[in-house]
Amino acid sequence: TGPIATCLFRLEMNGAPINSGMGTCGLAAGARQVYEAMAEEIRRLGLEDVILEPVGCVGICQFEPVVEVYQPGGVRTTYVHMTPEQGVRVATLGPLIHNPQCVADLAARGAVTVDTPEQVPDGYEVVVRSHGVPQCVYDALGARGLVVHDATCPFVAKIHRLARRAGEEGKTLLVAGDENHPEVQGIVGHTRGSVFVFADLEELKALLTPENTKNGIFVVAQTTFEVKKWQECVEFLKKVYTNPSIFDTICNATWARQHEAECLARQCDLMVVIGGRQSSN
Repeated sequence: TGPIATCLFRLEMNGAPINSGMGTCGLAAGARQVYEAMAEEIRRLGLEDVILEPVGCVGICQFEPVVEVYQPGGVRTTYVHMTPEQGVRVATLGPLIHNPQCVADLAARGAVTVDTPEQVPDGYEVVVRSHGVPQCVYDALGARGLVVHDATCPFVAKIHRLARRAGEEGKTLLVAGDENHPEVQGIVGHTRGSVFVFADLEELKALLTPENTKNGIFVVAQTTFEVKKWQECVEFLKKVYTNPSIFDTICNATWARQHEAECLARQCDLMVVIGGRQSSN
């Protein structure tokens, strides 16, 4: 009932490496339980010549055999503040993570999920999830005098700063991503200038009118945007403009995870991805 952990493993048979593998689960013990489950399956199948070894993690977890829980910052913050020692009543702005088991567990412990600052009950402290929120939400939280624990992902916060800079310099902000995703909505809400969201190269081309680009452009991407689509857009922009301000803001873990998924898909007949259906990951 915890967050998703993505773990990389090395497999050997008779001393020779087979493949790197990537396991993902929504378990509280994250990487450790992925490892133990894979090891148990190897024993059950009698694969005595196969060696399974953790070689590290990507994204939101770390593999440490002595650590029991692997959690993203917002999830960790919420659990810590809800312990009997802290005794804090917590409200989260939107579901804290794309993991229904984790969200349900937090709710069972007393966490409240709200959509707006106005819905936060009196006496509750607020956790801002890793996707981040628009500046107007921070303003509304401040106006109510609420205690805020900001768990915005550092990579997302960097894009917020770029969005503000685009507005300050009078340039149009172009965001590659899903316009309905909370991360993208948060990015859009941090610029005071013109801003447009595009999902692929064709949508980007339609936005590049003289009116939209006359003062220059800033181009950023949702941290979990599809890498190949982003590369196509960047290549096109560099051909059309002499000095476009393009910022590679896709998370390194996303790059690695998509590359690993592509490599695995080439080596098998069927690939199953387990995870939250609403997650851009």
